[in-house]
Amino acid sequence: MNCVELTARYDARASFYGKAQVMTIGKKSTLLSYGTDVAEIRYTKHGPVVTYADFTFSQTTNRHIREFIRQYAPKEYSKFEPGKVKNISSKIWKKDKFESI
Repeated sequence: MNCVELTARYDARASFYGKAQVMTIGKKSTLLSYGTDVAEIRYTKHGPVVTYADFTFSQTTNRHIREFIRQYAPKEYSKFEPGKVKNISSKIWKKDKFESI
């Protein structure tokens, strides 16, 4: 298990000041924003699976998710728009896990 602070490479902010962490275990990376799991990228034999919790995020958490996807997912996933599912598997949040809807 590896947990690192998410840096602001593509965002206009200089830093996220420790509010966003990325935990990596094997081929799965999970984004924690303000200590809550909000997005996940898993690499499977069929390609990457990008999921995120399906509820309204704060503007800052949306920034964290966009940055996480730009840094950790393939290029075709980089157009994340909150509230719009585009190239990202739609998921809902239940019992600390992502489950398909």
